[in-house]
Amino acid sequence: MTVRAETSVSDDGENPETGRVDGHQVGPTAPLDPQLAEFTDSVAHFGHVSSTEPGDRVDLKALLPDVERTAGTDVGHAAVLTVHHAALQAVLRHGHEELRRRYLDQLLAGKTLAALAITEPEVSSSNPRMLASKATRDADGWVLDATKSCITAAGWAGLLVTVVPFTVDEGTALTAVAVAADSPGVTIAPREDTIGLRSVPVCGIRFDGVRIEPWQILGEIGGGSMSSAKDS
Repeated sequence: MTVRAETSVSDDGENPETGRVDGHQVGPTAPLDPQLAEFTDSVAHFGHVSSTEPGDRVDLKALLPDVERTAGTDVGHAAVLTVHHAALQAVLRHGHEELRRRYLDQLLAGKTLAALAITEPEVSSSNPRMLASKATRDADGWVLDATKSCITAAGWAGLLVTVVPFTVDEGTALTAVAVAADSPGVTIAPREDTIGLRSVPVCGIRFDGVRIEPWQILGEIGGGSMSSAKDS
């Protein structure tokens, strides 16, 4: 179950007693903001996959006009649409069969939203090789420990695509993984008080001892720069 940090926040933030942000409940199992629920019900906004290579990649030519039209009404929802498809791209191009079986249909229909969780408190997403997070190996597999910040739609996403250094014999190997937002050890922090994108919960995320199964790894260990959602 996803844990929410128990901190006091302003009127614009999450009330830890009610689990609500700006009057709306947050979290991967919470009802969507009414406007976003209507937005996701329009399947035309989602599942922009190339017809020439079915199931291979997001069709950017089909997606971008929708992003532009959505931004004319709500820039925050346009940001959700963008990061959702960026994460979807990673699943389409590098996702294990089991990951695709569990999430692809819901992602394509917009019934489960995805978020990119790369930025850290001291490291931007544009500089992933400096990330402080880590995944270490034990007798049962991989364990993820990370703190991410400023993650767009973290309070709504059901699937988090993140990039972390895996500790290997040669040092570290930057690797992309997909983690369910309700996994044990995942904590969604209260909403950050942003100047813009106020229609979307921008939150920090903690991964504390989160177990990573082989099917959650996008591509190969060490292929993070290729497997991340920025791969086009």
